[in-house]
Amino acid sequence: MSPKAPAWSSLRMTGKAQYFGIDEGYTLDAMPDGRFVQTFSGPITEKFACDGKTFWQVDRSRGVEKLDFEDRDRQTATELALTSRWLDANAPIVIGEDGDTLHLKLKDSGQEEILKIDPATHLPSEADLPISSGLLVIKLSEWKPAGDREVPSHVEITDGGLTDTISCDHIAAAQLPASEFEVPVWKPDDIFFDTSKPANVECKRAVSGHVLVHPLVDGKDLGWFILDSGAEVMCIDKATADDAKLPSIGREPVTGVGGNVVSSLRPIGEFELGPAMMKNVLFVDLDLSQLSGFFRVKIAGIVGADFFRRTIIAVDLKAPSVEISKRDGYSLSSGNWLPVRFSTGNPALEATIDGAPKAWYRFDLGANGFLTLHAPFVTKWKLLDGRETQPSMSGGAGGFVTARSGKLKWFELGGHRFNDVRVDFSTAKQGAFAEPYLAGNIGQDAMLPFRVVFDFSGYRIALVPRQ
Repeated sequence: MSPKAPAWSSLRMTGKAQYFGIDEGYTLDAMPDGRFVQTFSGPITEKFACDGKTFWQVDRSRGVEKLDFEDRDRQTATELALTSRWLDANAPIVIGEDGDTLHLKLKDSGQEEILKIDPATHLPSEADLPISSGLLVIKLSEWKPAGDREVPSHVEITDGGLTDTISCDHIAAAQLPASEFEVPVWKPDDIFFDTSKPANVECKRAVSGHVLVHPLVDGKDLGWFILDSGAEVMCIDKATADDAKLPSIGREPVTGVGGNVVSSLRPIGEFELGPAMMKNVLFVDLDLSQLSGFFRVKIAGIVGADFFRRTIIAVDLKAPSVEISKRDGYSLSSGNWLPVRFSTGNPALEATIDGAPKAWYRFDLGANGFLTLHAPFVTKWKLLDGRETQPSMSGGAGGFVTARSGKLKWFELGGHRFNDVRVDFSTAKQGAFAEPYLAGNIGQDAMLPFRVVFDFSGYRIALVPRQ
């Protein structure tokens, strides 16, 4: 390092990136107090940032989202490694040493980032963080002076089987306005409502219990789509996209229950569902043929977070019915809103089970069954000890993982108590049910007593008891 040089009051790194398999421009602006903005600009523009307290992103659909749980740790770990802020006394970590390896315990979550030091240069060569897709691996090289330290000008970030690269050719101090780091006020300009069309949309439930809706894609009826609050992206069946001759750009890793799948991105001009039309949408293509066989109906795609974030969606699973409304001016006719936090694009609500404290659970309209408890939560609270269970399986993107099926005395959600409920206790070693940030995954059966109203951008969900 360069201990004799004066510290910079700010840092700007600019260059190029290979992001989602596409050539992009790159900028990282950072302050010593932890504020930063990392921007990938090009065909897929995304921005990740922190204002010193709140982590946020502008995603590739141009939507603004506050980051929490795993997403927050991922950005913290990346910023610490890319700016060398882990050296600072005010960094949000506790450092442990083991030879040429440093253990950076993140204070907010207790998760541990591993920093590997090259004994020849005494500089970090790699930073690793365990995440739901497996291991986030950040390789660091070509170090350059930046005030009182050095920073890597070449970075390779591997996540879920896909590697992004960053190469910076300009590193300097810069005057950075405070407003650059503030969470943007977002009012989407790519969603339009036809008030002559009813809020109720055509829907049905598959034999699995999933809610299916019938949108138009670039004006064409491609088939049924799953309505899924637990899908962080919009998805389209690969064969369906090929048949429709939709263009393909870039690559993206998708993490599901069973693990990771690397997919292509499919730009679509218009996506219309009921009275709402969303323009310029990026879909991820997935092979959904297995789901089509399981549901006994052809599944053409999945309606995920990008659409949920721009609308109010009310779902009654028993009816079944789906209503889509504008966010502006919407109010509940009855019931109360519950606060929502997001983890990897999925909404989470607080709930409590017999035998463990209150915790945050993914609220997943795309999951059949009642509740799956994540493997780390099961282990931490010894939920299988002395409990009669049977072998079970959970499946989704990436395949199937193991679980045990058994009963809880009770489960409480939004003031409603369910007694003597059968749930799955995950024993997965990888995938969404192996991540430690959330306690579990709430499925459709827990939603049956309610009319569920989703307001993603308002960070709230209402569970309105059915009349």
